[in-house]
Amino acid sequence: MLQLFSQKFASKKDYLVDSIDLAVLMEQDLLLLDTCVNNYKISKTDSGRIEALAVICENMSDQSWVHYQKLQLEEIYKAIKIKDSYFLQKSLGNAFNNFGYFYDVQGDIKKAKDYYSMSLDQYKKIDFQSGMAIANNNLGYLYQMQGNVLLALDHFHQSLSIAESNNDDFGIAFSCNNLGSLYNNQGDLDKAIEYYEKSLEYERLTENQKGIAICLNNIGYVYNDKGDKERALQFFLQAFEIRQEINDLIGMTNSINNIGAYYLEKKNYPKALEYFNESLRHNKSLGNKAGFVTCYINIGKAFYEQKEYEKAVDFAEKALLLSQELGFPMDIEQSAFLYSNIASSMKNWEKAYEMHVLYLIMRDSTRNEQNTKSTMQLQFQIEYAKKSAADSIKSYDALKLKNAEIATNKANAEKLKIAADSQKKFNYFLIVGLVLVGLFAFALFNRFKHSQNQNKIIAEQNQHSEKLRKKVEHQHLLLEETLQDMSDSIKYAERLQKAILPSNEDLQTNLKDGFVLFKPKDIVSGDFYWMHNTGTQVLVAVADCTGHGVPGAMVSVVCSNALNRSVKEFNLKSPGEILNKTRDLVVETFNRGGQNVRDGMDIALCSISDHKVSFSGANNPIWIIRKEEDRNKELFQNTFSLNGYSLIEFKGNKQPVGFYDCMEKFIQQEIQLYKGDTIFMFTDGFADQFGGDRGKKLMYKPFKNLLLSINHLSMEKQKQELEQFFIEWRGDNEQVDDVCIIGFKV
Repeated sequence: MLQLFSQKFASKKDYLVDSIDLAVLMEQDLLLLDTCVNNYKISKTDSGRIEALAVICENMSDQSWVHYQKLQLEEIYKAIKIKDSYFLQKSLGNAFNNFGYFYDVQGDIKKAKDYYSMSLDQYKKIDFQSGMAIANNNLGYLYQMQGNVLLALDHFHQSLSIAESNNDDFGIAFSCNNLGSLYNNQGDLDKAIEYYEKSLEYERLTENQKGIAICLNNIGYVYNDKGDKERALQFFLQAFEIRQEINDLIGMTNSINNIGAYYLEKKNYPKALEYFNESLRHNKSLGNKAGFVTCYINIGKAFYEQKEYEKAVDFAEKALLLSQELGFPMDIEQSAFLYSNIASSMKNWEKAYEMHVLYLIMRDSTRNEQNTKSTMQLQFQIEYAKKSAADSIKSYDALKLKNAEIATNKANAEKLKIAADSQKKFNYFLIVGLVLVGLFAFALFNRFKHSQNQNKIIAEQNQHSEKLRKKVEHQHLLLEETLQDMSDSIKYAERLQKAILPSNEDLQTNLKDGFVLFKPKDIVSGDFYWMHNTGTQVLVAVADCTGHGVPGAMVSVVCSNALNRSVKEFNLKSPGEILNKTRDLVVETFNRGGQNVRDGMDIALCSISDHKVSFSGANNPIWIIRKEEDRNKELFQNTFSLNGYSLIEFKGNKQPVGFYDCMEKFIQQEIQLYKGDTIFMFTDGFADQFGGDRGKKLMYKPFKNLLLSINHLSMEKQKQELEQFFIEWRGDNEQVDDVCIIGFKV
């Protein structure tokens, strides 16, 4: 009997958009739509209508929310044309972020990355710190799934830094959770659980039930990897209960999968398959393709364990194809490993070998090992295959020799027996002997045929191994050439950057009692220092350009050139005027291609002459350390005292030297200097470094304390103390940013 199904699509008049199937929506989604659409219709302001749509986009479970996101984006663009505002710019960033999430779930990683990047740029434009943290986290997650651990780590730490700077407990929890996930995938379980527990602590502070469930679930993963299955199950169940209470469908799906994995470990296959199929059903209703892969792998494992290989290979193949389509190395790794085991059990050796090689490549990729390690592993397999083949031939030759010896002994014994017996039995034994010889000859013939087949197989394996070896050698050669080209290019860039920095002679002439501490994160740097002597004054600057490494160095060349032009070509001498002209030149350079590029620099610029300093800054301050009795001669804000000395902070404008939405003239401060004053100019790399016993960021207060505590030393000794402190503070942590500090005494 033909079964009919009905659909009820909402009208655009009633629900604002087309293609909303009311028949499949859950009750809470229907209630949400009715409430928000009504608020949209009765609202008399653009912001009210945009906010009503935002509530739908942020809270609707069914993936049809994306239709409302498109509508909201249209509304935002219309409103911006009439009257722009912070609310509209923030809403635009949120919309980009939501589209990124949608394409992420759909498996379109390129579009997801594009929208997350647009969201980050938009939040930076309005200096919306929480949004910048969220966008960095989302980008970090995508890079982690693609196996780019360094970029993932960079974005996660940027997010954590923003959250900590703003005392954002929610943001700290979110970033720590992602860092825990990254370390878990790298196999550093102790580091992973450290970040997960820190995340859980902050989630409980914010009473974020969804976040608490995520942390509990992730801690369960770590205990599962540690082999403590029972403890892992307790965390999975706790997470599932919370997700049920708050109706977190995606989270519930994940928990169901984890509980199923526990039953798979316990070899309760019917129960495991029940959970895995339930999870797959939920993922399909949510359109979560990444979730499909996990379910396919788990179902394939369950059938494999039960020796139902035909069913198992079907799910392994589905998992592999979809994970390759999504471009997630970790999922490809797991799919290939399962597929290899199944193919081996089915005696499909060619497919088993192919999948095992793919598994090794993906495994090395996800753990961020060098490509040469994969090459060595493959070469080892080739040599092992050759050795096994050679050993097989030797064993067969030894067996033939032993058989020949046995045959000779048998023949001699038979002759003695025939000589002792009577003539009557001669014919009988002769016939028996002939039969035995015939059987033995037949056995030898079969063994010979078997040997021929075996030698043929071994020869084919050797040919395949030789081809693979040559291919590996060729790829290794290409890799070495590529790495050499990259190394040569970066070293050349290093020489170019050194050419734009002041020489040692300039430093000694203009800063007779001073030092420069310059520690690029990579070979080349986004930080740079600059100096110019006009004859009546010395201009000194420390700058931090957008990015670090090669991109940052390229921006530093543009910015340094703009400073030189402002002074030499336009004959400007006051720091404020120099920064205004430098900004014009930087913006002009980056906008030549017709694009609104926001790269630029933060900078502190000083003019020193006759016991006076003129200062102008873009996001960067200068610090002056002086004796307290001299400090008391004037009233200053932003002071910090220790051991009879005061550190006074002079702040610049809160805007970069580059394109900015609200560009203002740079202010200039005139500061009287006293004998013994020490001036410090710096970028944020020193204070932002993670380290110490707890792996936290240093921050500026300890940096100030450090400078005050070593102020009695000579400037050269201060440089040594700063460098030694930085090395010890950083410890085994990666340097997170370029470091540049200039200090000089008046």
